[in-house]
Amino acid sequence: MSVKILVVGSLNVDQIAYCPRLPLPGETILGEKTIYSPAPCPKREDFETFCEKIDFLIANETEALQLSGSENISEAFEALQKKYKIKNVIVTLGSDGFALKTDEELTNHPVAEKVEVVLLRRKTINLKITC
Repeated sequence: MSVKILVVGSLNVDQIAYCPRLPLPGETILGEKTIYSPAPCPKREDFETFCEKIDFLIANETEALQLSGSENISEAFEALQKKYKIKNVIVTLGSDGFALKTDEELTNHPVAEKVEVVLLRRKTINLKITC
């Protein structure tokens, strides 16, 4: 006897939804804010089916370009906000930090400066307690 398996598709995503409370058993509630990180990056056609429900998109440069169909990051920000109606787009830029585009502005956030690591040692205190 041979077994036939049909795989229609799969989805593996990082998504966080902030909800006003935990659902009751058997209940479905909607999140107030949805944060989506496309890893692995879905096909653009699949992304278009749910993108308007995203409040914050966090993508790297490659994912942003692939999802938007753009050739540069500036165009990707515009496409993701205007075409796909995503209000807040964060694109990670590797060693250059990240860029955040909201309705109001585009801001770049560099990587934090390197600092010297200082190890603090705890002083061990031996106490003898007698009762």
